[in-house]
Amino acid sequence: MTAGILGIPFEAAAQRLADYTDPSAAYALPLYDDDPSRTVLTGADLAAPALLSYPIRGHYLDQMGCDNREAGGGDPNPYRMLFERMVMFVETDDGAVFHELPDKELTSLTTRRRGEDVSGPASWGAFIRCLDAAADCPGLTSVAVTKILHRKRPELVPLNDSRVREFFGVSHRYDQLFRTIHAHLRDPQTFKQLRALAEPYQTTQGRPMTPLRALDIIAWMPSS
Repeated sequence: MTAGILGIPFEAAAQRLADYTDPSAAYALPLYDDDPSRTVLTGADLAAPALLSYPIRGHYLDQMGCDNREAGGGDPNPYRMLFERMVMFVETDDGAVFHELPDKELTSLTTRRRGEDVSGPASWGAFIRCLDAAADCPGLTSVAVTKILHRKRPELVPLNDSRVREFFGVSHRYDQLFRTIHAHLRDPQTFKQLRALAEPYQTTQGRPMTPLRALDIIAWMPSS
């Protein structure tokens, strides 16, 4: 019997990665995954989710660039506040890795109230505060935030996507998806397999594919 990974045969998982990274395929690699400005949030980052078939409306992006407070004490602009949170996240570069987070950092998300402090690495807390801020932005969700920020920290930020949630059989709540992904990555055999599958792939700038990104692609890609 062929050994499996994430509930599918290993060879099938390898084929999904090969199909996704095929230069003739209409998928996001390598353009989405290349990031020359790790600690700077640029307009390209805000528009990058479109490469993952999730374009963010220009109105919301425009609002991120408008600070109502500068116009004389108007109401706080939640989209600008989200932008500022994301800037704080990318400026917090402490080398945190998703699968190295203690289990409690993921399980605590279930009972955590929005706005409460987050333990663990500073960058993880800064990321969760971005998700908090998105909840105040009509038309945006954690999906948009993860697709903006994953390319900044592909070793830390999981991608929230409906097809990935369907693959793992979890609800729309990001905490459930994050816990599921974390559990798979914390399994030594699964992590070893994902690392081996990801190793041959890198972007045009030489940025290696992370096991976290490999897991996302395998879960997202349709079966052949």
